[in-house]
Amino acid sequence: MTILDFQPKKLSLRWGQLFTTFLQTPQERTGESKRAETGETEPSQSLHAFMQQTLNEHRGSKLDDALPTSRILFVSDDNAARTQIASAYTRWLGGEQVFVRSVGLTPAYHVDPLVIEVLNERGVPTDDLKPKNFNPHTLGNIDEIIIFDDDAHVSDDVKTWNITKNISTKADIHAMCDEVEARVRKLLNTLGITPTPHKNIIPEFLAA
Repeated sequence: MTILDFQPKKLSLRWGQLFTTFLQTPQERTGESKRAETGETEPSQSLHAFMQQTLNEHRGSKLDDALPTSRILFVSDDNAARTQIASAYTRWLGGEQVFVRSVGLTPAYHVDPLVIEVLNERGVPTDDLKPKNFNPHTLGNIDEIIIFDDDAHVSDDVKTWNITKNISTKADIHAMCDEVEARVRKLLNTLGITPTPHKNIIPEFLAA
């Protein structure tokens, strides 16, 4: 198959396939392999179904009152622009009241340099921003999951922020930051957190 023959799947289905594979037991993987050999395969679990199940199992199950009040996961394809902006703003405005993690299905090698430059101009810390791949442990004890994907068909519990990725110029990125910041402020208010710039910011690697 040449690259021209490749037909990308929707982000929702591709995430569902990854989640299903990562969370299967060895026995389940063996059984699925046997079904594949006989042609008795089942459709991969959708992102909607998996996220819904995860939220139902973990929402509100905080391990300790001393932990941050909300744990938020941002998901995109490359984890190089919108999810990084969302992570930076959420941790900056939420401070120690939030654990934030951002991941990508096929993460880029680095965050777009113009995104870093614009965030610095806006006074938002960028020290630990870097693209990260999906890790099954990321889903443990998540309260809010935000997906940046127009094609993801999800419920109200799994929110989709339909913000177009446009990193052509700094002006475009500033506009994108304005929209992400507004969404983040609204999200924090919904969670009972007053958006306020903080000096003490929890790095993303501590939220894994």
